[in-house]
Amino acid sequence: MHIDNSLSFCHFSYTHYPRESPNQYQDEGRMLRTFKITTFAAFTLLSLKLSAQESLDCSEVRLDLAPESMAKIPVYSQENHDICYAVLAAEMTDAYRISHGRNPQHLTSVFATAAFYSGKYRETLNENRRDIANDEISMGSFTDAVSILREKGSCNANILYDGQYENFDKKLRTLRSLRSEYKKATQPLTELATTKFSKKLQEIAGSQSLIFTQEWLSESLSNQAFYKVIDKVITKSCEPISESLADLPPLVGFSGMKAKAKAQRQIDFYAQLKFAFERQRPQPVAINFCREALFEYSHALGSRSACSPHSALIVGRRRVGSSCQVLIRESDGPICNPNALWPCELLPQKGQYWVPVDKMAPHTIDLMSFDK
Repeated sequence: MHIDNSLSFCHFSYTHYPRESPNQYQDEGRMLRTFKITTFAAFTLLSLKLSAQESLDCSEVRLDLAPESMAKIPVYSQENHDICYAVLAAEMTDAYRISHGRNPQHLTSVFATAAFYSGKYRETLNENRRDIANDEISMGSFTDAVSILREKGSCNANILYDGQYENFDKKLRTLRSLRSEYKKATQPLTELATTKFSKKLQEIAGSQSLIFTQEWLSESLSNQAFYKVIDKVITKSCEPISESLADLPPLVGFSGMKAKAKAQRQIDFYAQLKFAFERQRPQPVAINFCREALFEYSHALGSRSACSPHSALIVGRRRVGSSCQVLIRESDGPICNPNALWPCELLPQKGQYWVPVDKMAPHTIDLMSFDK
């Protein structure tokens, strides 16, 4: 195991692998030798697979059921944005906090996590991905998102929430309108205008006690990049409602698993589950994987090698017959996605899917959890 720094994006990319030539064999002798070698290799891989399964107790673990940590965390929706990285970082952080005795009524804001991340990394992402330049919070690395939470703290989602969801789009529209209005206003602002902008920002922040001075408004709302405006406003809003995460441990696990042999990927998968689940304070496992392993996509039909990197959380484990299955928590909200290839767990909330390890491991890119 090692500390992982790999990126995990919620976007579509494709990787294709060459197939063997149908004219590979030219005589019976070569075919017989190849058959023996292939049979031996297949037997060895099967033995390793069975050994890995039998070496780990796949007894039931349900972190999403009371009294475990994930039972206190709702299944979030990333709404109209590709922010699985922020959902995952917020959920993992809260699972750790709650399992270590922190206040379960304080939940980490997904929107604030995305805002913090974009404020620090968006410029680099925009340079590399022109197709996401107009979406201020989509795409990101959950390992870097965890790092930014460790630096800036956990912003209380209960304050920024608007009904069931944090309503990212509503907040972004309000901020964009406010910024446009500010840029049209006569500068320097009058005291009356400063008060007006301050009150609107207080509404966004959900706090009447925050003071937005004329100097702060000038520095924050006049930024050219809108993602920097978001970061400034949300950082200011979160100051009085944040909890320190300086003691958050590093993430450790396996990365680059797609490059490993199939049997090794499965062994690593079981090892990470054991490391995270079988401890005094069990933790969920972050998984970066090809989303085609979980959902059916039209672009993937006829191309089983297509891979759309995606991040989610493993919150459970069980054995059904000879199959060890893991419970994957998605970021579509408490619903059962009709495109899911595997059974949707209905209790205690929807949005989670039981997937056999031997079906998920071949599509896994990274696995990690907190070190302690």
